[in-house]
Amino acid sequence: VESYLIEAVDITKTFPGTIANDHVCLRVKAGEIMGLVGENGAGKSTILKCLNGVYPYDSYEGEIRIEGRKVQLRNPLDAMKLGIGFVPQEINVLTDMNVAENIFLFDLKNRNSNKLVNHKELQERTRKLLAETEIDLDPGANVRRLSVGQQQMLMIARALATNPKVLILDEPTTSLSGQDVQSLFRDVRSLKEKGVAILFVTHKLAEILEMT
Repeated sequence: VESYLIEAVDITKTFPGTIANDHVCLRVKAGEIMGLVGENGAGKSTILKCLNGVYPYDSYEGEIRIEGRKVQLRNPLDAMKLGIGFVPQEINVLTDMNVAENIFLFDLKNRNSNKLVNHKELQERTRKLLAETEIDLDPGANVRRLSVGQQQMLMIARALATNPKVLILDEPTTSLSGQDVQSLFRDVRSLKEKGVAILFVTHKLAEILEMT
């Protein structure tokens, strides 16, 4: 029996007057890069948001399985705990925090409120992650001063920091420089070698061919 890391089975998602996804099925294996290509309005982002819990399990028909097991994702935190890393199309960073705090936001949210944040340790963890992923950001930089492309790389670093089993990227190269695109492709290939399942949405078929 073929085993898949993540599956969407007959997902139907409707909005008033619109069927965004109509019985969509997709399956991604460990160490596989799946490209999702289509026009604007084809429903690509919708299916990704179902897979990541942005749209909770009771807001659509069909089911999602992780490693063969049916899951009910109520929110993105549920998805993250199950090993799903998600980089949305929309820039979503906290501009009153620095790079390190944005990357390890999930750690900061989950810690006991009485426990003080060790900023030195946070900076060191960030430096190590950025070096390993070849993402060129300063851990202490003010996020408000980053370019759109740098903020996009920050969101990619945040997803990688959770050590995902599944990485979902929704048009991640739109605002990236050529150098950042190559860094991203290197990271994706490295994750593929480690057995991560990757779902990559793009308008550019050449990007999928270059990575795979």
